Amino acid sequence: MKDFCDNELIKRIKSGDTHCLDILIKRYTGMVRSIVRKSFLTGGEQEDLFQEGLMAIINAAHTYEIGRAS
Repeated sequence: MKDFCDNELIKRIKSGDTHCLDILIKRYTGMVRSIVRKSFLTGGEQEDLFQEGLMAIINAAHTYEIGRAS
């Protein structure tokens, strides 16, 4: 499953496969950390931003429409 493309993972996530959600999160964790390191949140913590980033990935996986042009 690690070799699946993002679209295949998302199809499986929408079918209830939580393992595929874990794979997708692990795939993008480094990118989220990289963005968080460059960001600043007044009165906030970097860990809070990191958690928000992970929640955004989860939300995106559940709402993304495969095949829809941007």
